[in-house]
Amino acid sequence: MVKRMTERTAKLGLQINVYRVIRYGLLLCLFVVVIVLLSRNRESKVPFETVSSAVAESIDTDNAMPGSDRFLKKYFGLNPDDYDGVMIYTPTTNMHANEVLLIRLKDTRQADSVSAAIQERIESQRGIFQGYAPEEVGLLDNAVLDVQGNYILYVVDDNAAAVDEVFRSSL
Repeated sequence: MVKRMTERTAKLGLQINVYRVIRYGLLLCLFVVVIVLLSRNRESKVPFETVSSAVAESIDTDNAMPGSDRFLKKYFGLNPDDYDGVMIYTPTTNMHANEVLLIRLKDTRQADSVSAAIQERIESQRGIFQGYAPEEVGLLDNAVLDVQGNYILYVVDDNAAAVDEVFRSSL
C-alpha cells in the first residue's frame, strides 16, 4: 500500500511539474508577444496636413523657405508622387545647409529607401560645406532623421531637436 501511494505521489508530482512548465512557457510566450507588439513601429492615422502644419510652425524661416518638388527630385532623387504627402523647406541661400523634409509614406517598406536618400544628401552636403562653412557641417553632424511608422522627418537646423519633438507630439 505504501508503495502504491508513493507511485501515486510521484505521478502527481510529475503532473504538477509538467503543468508548471507549461504555465511558465505560456507566460514567457505572452511576454514575448507583448514586447514585439509594443516595439513595432506603428503607422500613424494623423492626417498629413496636421503633422506638416505643426512642423512648419516650429521651423525657423530665417534660413529655410518652402521648397519645390523639383528640389526634392534633384537633390534627394525622390519623386513626391510616390508618397502620401511631402513637405520640404530648403536653404534661403547657398551659404546655409538648413533643410526640413517631412514625408508620409504610402507603405512603411519605403522607409529604407527614403532614409538612404536622406543619408546620401547629408554626405553630399557635408562634402560641399566642409571646405568653406564648417559651422554648417556642424549642423549636418547634428541633423535629425526620425522614422516613425509611416512618417519620416529630416531636419538640418540649430533647433532640429525641438522640431523633432513637435513632430513626435503631432503624431
